[in-house]
Amino acid sequence: PVLRSLVRRRIKKSGVFCQEGLNAVLVMICLYREKSHLKTTVQGLIMRNKIVICIFLLGAAVLLRGAPSRHYQPEIEVYYAPKIPFSACLSDAVWKKSAVYPFMRSVGELSDFYKSPWEGGKLRLLYDDEHLYIGAQLQDSEVLSDGKKNQDFLYAKGDVVEVFLKPADQNYYWEIYGTPHKLTSCFYFPARGMLGLPSGYQGPGAAVKVDARVFGTFNQSCDKDIGWNVLIAIPLAELRKNGMKFVPEEKWTIFVARYNYSRYLPACEFSGVPQKFADFHVLGDYARLIIKR
Repeated sequence: PVLRSLVRRRIKKSGVFCQEGLNAVLVMICLYREKSHLKTTVQGLIMRNKIVICIFLLGAAVLLRGAPSRHYQPEIEVYYAPKIPFSACLSDAVWKKSAVYPFMRSVGELSDFYKSPWEGGKLRLLYDDEHLYIGAQLQDSEVLSDGKKNQDFLYAKGDVVEVFLKPADQNYYWEIYGTPHKLTSCFYFPARGMLGLPSGYQGPGAAVKVDARVFGTFNQSCDKDIGWNVLIAIPLAELRKNGMKFVPEEKWTIFVARYNYSRYLPACEFSGVPQKFADFHVLGDYARLIIKR
């Protein structure tokens, strides 16, 4: 019982507790104890080898159980609010209605599951009759960007927040950017199978608006910054152009990503809401967008 309690607390602390995982760990321990009592005979050696294989397989099962199921789809809620101020301060009373979602480290290896990024952030969403508002409050030790114009590949220029929006039952989707110095890009893809074609990146893009506020100095590496806020306003008219409506009855999916460049970090950090693998165009990993009126 003591051993069971210790294992249970350890698994709960990791955030991936399940009864199957607990049972598997206990079976591993029992098998290991049984192995130590086997005599050194041919049959004993064969049995010990089998037990070692069982321990390995059970251990792998416990580790993999910690990863999110491919059949599980997280949810992000967006609430309706009238007269939303277009300000990246995100401190107006109307934002108290929004749910808050933490940015999580993008998954490059198994150990990244459930881990917070080196520099975290919070995501908030609201919408009114004209726009969907994506607000982010981001920790950032060095706020920077080499971007010079809209409708550019701003993720390769410096710090950026990216919004991916897709109707659940359609192939087309949008990729929309916002930077610390208020640049934006809006790319529309008819399907993932057409990703990379020049036609997906041409044109003026939708009339997306971006506001930003930097807490520190922008593009100055002589000091250390605190972070930055960004507010991206996406016209609902753009999302409706193919016949879909932005209403609770319609099914939408969303993913919000972040590129964080800094000389104070060991590498450019990728994070997002919800947590997913580093390929941001794996559409099946997007969260369900629950529209609340």
